[in-house]
Amino acid sequence: MLFVTPLLKLQLRNKVNRLEEKLRVNEDILEHKNLEIKKLSDEKKDALAAQYAAETTLRRVHANQKEDDSIPIQCVIAPLEAEIRMCKNEV
Repeated sequence: MLFVTPLLKLQLRNKVNRLEEKLRVNEDILEHKNLEIKKLSDEKKDALAAQYAAETTLRRVHANQKEDDSIPIQCVIAPLEAEIRMCKNEV
């Protein structure tokens, strides 16, 4: 049978408390890192959506320039805005 003195109990309790505090700190750090990863992932998705919209618009502009040298600016902006909205909604 193991005999545990009150002093040993106190020391063990203190050790457990320190370990639990370290665990809480590490869980907080992990949660913060996970939020950071999610934020970066969302930013990446938004950037890819914007890039896709810009490339699509550039292809349209290029195709239109082959047909006609003059192009109204609204023809460039409107599809770009629509593509960006559409891509953001998909993400």
